[in-house]
Amino acid sequence: MPMTDISRRAAVAVAALLVVLPVIHRGGWLMGALVAALAMLGTREFCLLARRMDIRPFTRTAMAIAAALVVAATAEPFFTGFAPLALTILMGATIVLPVAAVRARGVAEKPLASVCSTLTAALCVGGGLCFAVLLRHLPDAGVAVRAPGPLEGPLLLLFPLAVTWVGDIAAYFAGGLWGHRRLFPVVSPGKTLEGTIAGILAAGATGLFFATAASEPFVLLGVGPSWLVGIALLIGAGGLAGDLAVSLLKREAGVKDTGSMLPGHGGVLDRLDAVLVTLPLAYAALQLAASVSP
Repeated sequence: MPMTDISRRAAVAVAALLVVLPVIHRGGWLMGALVAALAMLGTREFCLLARRMDIRPFTRTAMAIAAALVVAATAEPFFTGFAPLALTILMGATIVLPVAAVRARGVAEKPLASVCSTLTAALCVGGGLCFAVLLRHLPDAGVAVRAPGPLEGPLLLLFPLAVTWVGDIAAYFAGGLWGHRRLFPVVSPGKTLEGTIAGILAAGATGLFFATAASEPFVLLGVGPSWLVGIALLIGAGGLAGDLAVSLLKREAGVKDTGSMLPGHGGVLDRLDAVLVTLPLAYAALQLAASVSP
């Protein structure tokens, strides 16, 4: 990649961090609003991919459902409170959408595909990003062994984000330098076995960094530092799965990027594809580790 493209991507990444880090630190409804906005934008791009495949999802409805899921997580940032709200939203949409398709879609317009793609877009993007809010407020959920400090919630969220992005960057550069064997050339021609291994190892190294330099939030939950490297390796593999899943959709739609909103980075969904998997994966893994740790 030319140096001008790398500089542009780096500038966009730094600008995004300057916006995102203070919002993560603040949490609450400010963070909820940002995550809901990202969920709506990502869901819209998902629906646009479907439209390129001659499927007509209810785009605005999908965006509203995705935002509603994030709002539910912000209002009830603990899983026991969030789950009933999320289930109500999804079941309500599942009942209403087929009825709406009777009026808005004829048989020739693939109403079943419209309904399924609408729900899939909202659940994949909005449902995945909900866990950013749930992770940020996990120390407040009553599972901590003592009262959390101001940085422990943000660090819990930064853990899967850092592991995902460091692994992705390492895979990109290692693949460019040493990559020869294509991993899934039909889906993503740029991904190599060498880059993938380097990315997962870098993810594990990031987990080791958190285990040694920022382990307090995880100890607070009852998750020992020894668990974090294993969880980080799992997150590294999960990020690859999310990336490949969106790459498959782009390949079927015949596009290189899901959008053009971020200069040098493509669309919002291009940047969020991995974390849609790694955020819920990190939440589940941390909860599981906390439950089995002595």
